[in-house]
Amino acid sequence: MNRNRIIRNGIFTALVLLLAACGAGDGERSFTGQVEGRVYSVSSPVSDRLLELSVWEGDRLAEGQTVGRIDTAALELQRKSLIAGRDQIGLQLQELTLTTAQVKDTRDYYATTYRRNLELLKEQAVSDQKVRDLKLNADKWERELTTLRIKEQSLKRQQDEIGYKLEELDLMISKATLTSPAAGYVDQVYFEKGEFVPALRPVVELVSLEYVWCYLYLGESGIAQISPGQEMTARLGENTFRARVEHINSSAEFTPREVLTPENREALVYAVRVGIENPDGILKIGMPVVLEW
Repeated sequence: MNRNRIIRNGIFTALVLLLAACGAGDGERSFTGQVEGRVYSVSSPVSDRLLELSVWEGDRLAEGQTVGRIDTAALELQRKSLIAGRDQIGLQLQELTLTTAQVKDTRDYYATTYRRNLELLKEQAVSDQKVRDLKLNADKWERELTTLRIKEQSLKRQQDEIGYKLEELDLMISKATLTSPAAGYVDQVYFEKGEFVPALRPVVELVSLEYVWCYLYLGESGIAQISPGQEMTARLGENTFRARVEHINSSAEFTPREVLTPENREALVYAVRVGIENPDGILKIGMPVVLEW
């Protein structure tokens, strides 16, 4: 899409000259535009060897059709390693649960014994030293219990992090099977089977030609002749296509880009997007077409 926009901007002045050649008078109803269309790049999120390639230039693809597959052996090994680490943490949590239960029982014993002896101390039935020793033991096991609970939380967080990494790996593995994002034709194939594909580099480029568009640049007199939704006819040689005005820019553009003066007022133009039905794919990106109404 950006490439088409750059091309359109690059030929902006040429189009204006074409418009002038076609006529820019009040009664002129024929202008020239250049065909644009949707371009899709199919790329992989991972870097590895292109294991399979099932399409070639010119092939017609349906949306979701498989294009190729990137080798995911390294990702699968990472996944197995993460699963092993997650299982190991699971075993540690089980062991920690047993240890925590034992520490809790010990803490409860000393806490209960301390409270009981604290009442006996009021009656001078036990020594003050015994009560202090019980309190120290109750506090010690309480701290131990707190430490175990913190460790449990830490292990669970590690387990969650591994889970997130596994989800990310699964997503990358699924995206390693390259599919067509839309129906269209294969325009470019950049890699062959067996070649190494860097991450995010396009493997295949598709173009969708069933519905294309072009931009007209009309001056004050031309813009007064049209309105959004207006039907037009696009012509390429003997072929004609149904077209419709989709959008008229609300801001004018200048060519050349200078301050508006009476001398260059005719250079004031408005960009008009015209959609064109192209079910047979006759119109190709970059072709000039004549639009009439």
